[in-house]
Amino acid sequence: ARSFYARHDTKTPVIISLFSVALNVVGSLTLPNLVINGEPLGIVGLVLAFSLANLINMVWLFAALHVQLGNVDDHRMMLSLTKIVVATFVMAIVVQAAKYTVAPIVNMQTTVGVATQALAATVAGIGVYFLLAIWLHSEEIDIIRKKVTRIFGVLKS
Repeated sequence: ARSFYARHDTKTPVIISLFSVALNVVGSLTLPNLVINGEPLGIVGLVLAFSLANLINMVWLFAALHVQLGNVDDHRMMLSLTKIVVATFVMAIVVQAAKYTVAPIVNMQTTVGVATQALAATVAGIGVYFLLAIWLHSEEIDIIRKKVTRIFGVLKS
């Protein structure tokens, strides 16, 4: 949406967002009750509704920007998106593996045990995501790395 605001176009992202929110509301009311294999989706339906609505919002915003500007370096953006999706997919697998690895080691009936499992999975996931993003030469990670280096350089002074 920032690209539209930079062009002094606040109307387009607001209209697209309103449709996306409406889609999210409809999905949130219907998908949790959708029965698959004899079971309603429940909370998974809410996650699915939210994810689909936001994915559609992104696609609509990108399409509208493409209509307004023409070529917006599509190849570079799709390459970046592919790297992010790959890193995210691997991160999700590592997070799940970490959860199942830590669960037998800690007492999952206590707050400390659950928090330990969550912390371990989070640290493993973030670590793998950043390592993969660096390995894939993600432009976004390079930007973050440069900002962090600059901040720590200022702090050292």
